[in-house]
Amino acid sequence: MIWLLVVGIVTVVTFFGGVVKSSKRIWNIIDTPTVTPSGAIVGLCEINGKSSPLVLPDGKSWPLLKSPITETECVWFAINLEELRKSGKSSSWHTIGSYSSKYYSIKDNYGHVVIDTQNSLRSEDITLFQNENDHNVEKAKSYLSVSGKKKNFITSFLDDMGLHRDMRISEYVIRNDLDLFAHGNISIWENGFDLVMKSAERSEEGPYVSTKGEVGILKKLKNSRLLSTILTTAGLFAFTAILFNMLDIDNFYIYAAGITFVVSLMYYFLLRFVRVYNRYIHLRQQTRLGRSTIDVTVKRRNELIPQITDVIDEVTKHVEEVQTLVTQMRSMALENYSAEVKALAESYPELNTSENFLQLQKELARSEEKVAMARSFVNDSILAMDNLRATLFGMIFSPLFAKEQRPTL
Repeated sequence: MIWLLVVGIVTVVTFFGGVVKSSKRIWNIIDTPTVTPSGAIVGLCEINGKSSPLVLPDGKSWPLLKSPITETECVWFAINLEELRKSGKSSSWHTIGSYSSKYYSIKDNYGHVVIDTQNSLRSEDITLFQNENDHNVEKAKSYLSVSGKKKNFITSFLDDMGLHRDMRISEYVIRNDLDLFAHGNISIWENGFDLVMKSAERSEEGPYVSTKGEVGILKKLKNSRLLSTILTTAGLFAFTAILFNMLDIDNFYIYAAGITFVVSLMYYFLLRFVRVYNRYIHLRQQTRLGRSTIDVTVKRRNELIPQITDVIDEVTKHVEEVQTLVTQMRSMALENYSAEVKALAESYPELNTSENFLQLQKELARSEEKVAMARSFVNDSILAMDNLRATLFGMIFSPLFAKEQRPTL
């Protein structure tokens, strides 16, 4: 009876903690269109860009960091100090100290998104340094302010003999200007100016970050889901086999295999129905979010264009006045116009020579980029929804959801 209870609990935990959770993450990544940092929208988003230190509102970046162990220049680092602990014949590594920097950015030519790592070791495929060198371990202990256990005569003697406890240090590094893919939840940062990406799940974990793009993250998640599925199936078989054996049923393993197969088949079809319905909801919300982003960006662009037009008109008017004066000066004495030339020089539009005009141009280009990316985001979502309607399971739920029209801007 105890074994039956244990196997049942383990199977349920593996199913919900592994299969269901991994499936949800995989679906979120597959369903979310990938954009550039300048095309990022508030909500669940995927971006491709270059790693960078934090970017300030004036466009300047923070200095590069230097990792504490290998002294590598980077935009983000994390270190983890572990100790090997033995219990009988088994042994395992246990973390006794860790630290990571918190923020860095992913950027493109027009904008950036701040990455809030939160849980540092969540980032994937980043440079990893790991060894058990005494010098590096002592360096890490000093950096982390980790002190070992109080030594007695025996431990001091073992240390002197080189038989001290095994420890190792791991260092994770994200270098500058590295191609990165990130998936997570984007919101307005606390400064009210930047966008920040946090976890796609409502937890303390950081976003998924990878140097291998979406494919790299999906591969790892699918492998994890496959392993959880195998363990869940094996647990279900063991549970039914133990149950039928307790009931003294002949050939109990055959009945256990049959029930495991039927339940697995039912789970597959149920999962497909849930997946299709939830994906319709997700894609519909994505489309509406993309449309609202287009509206906001177009409004911002329409406000910028009159400002640029006013600057151009002012500069054009001044140039015409200068040309008229120069024409008159060619036929008359220069000294008669010296005061007027000086006045024109002093009234030359500051916007034409300062960075303000260039900033307006940059903002306009950024707005055009955002409009294009938002349209692409909406179109990708609508295409995914149309493809879903063409599937066998999708046709069942398609009457519940109206067809979305592509933006005509």
